[in-house]
Amino acid sequence: MAITLGFAILSSLSACHINFNVTKKEQQGKTGNLAVKFVNAYNAHDADAMLTMVHQDVRYMFINNDQIYTETVGKNALAEFLGTYFIQNTSAQSEVVSSKQEAKFIHQVERAIWKNQEGKTQTQCSLSVYELQDELIINVWYFTAYRCAID
Repeated sequence: MAITLGFAILSSLSACHINFNVTKKEQQGKTGNLAVKFVNAYNAHDADAMLTMVHQDVRYMFINNDQIYTETVGKNALAEFLGTYFIQNTSAQSEVVSSKQEAKFIHQVERAIWKNQEGKTQTQCSLSVYELQDELIINVWYFTAYRCAID
């Protein structure tokens, strides 16, 4: 469930958003940091493209208050998860609210957008931190989701 939340967060905005340090070209995947490109591939529900951006030993972690949950470990586990995730979450999207790279870390605020079982649009935001190794994503941490300031 938490990885679903993490990927929902990755999925991850409406026309009312603020992007700091991210240009429109970066959001479109023409240039920019790897985390923004990863979110773009997520929005296209392109698991294969996402997997080209991750290290063989990639780990997805979700931080809730004082607990850290490791959701997937390794590229194969992520591939298996994504195989069913996009089938079960056809409306999942994300937009980068802000993104900044500092050395091998990219920190961003992502706003997840999806439709619930009744078809009502839902949103939530989260801070995410991506760690790079060998120009690939090796670690991703998603922090406790919160209500976005602008819905």
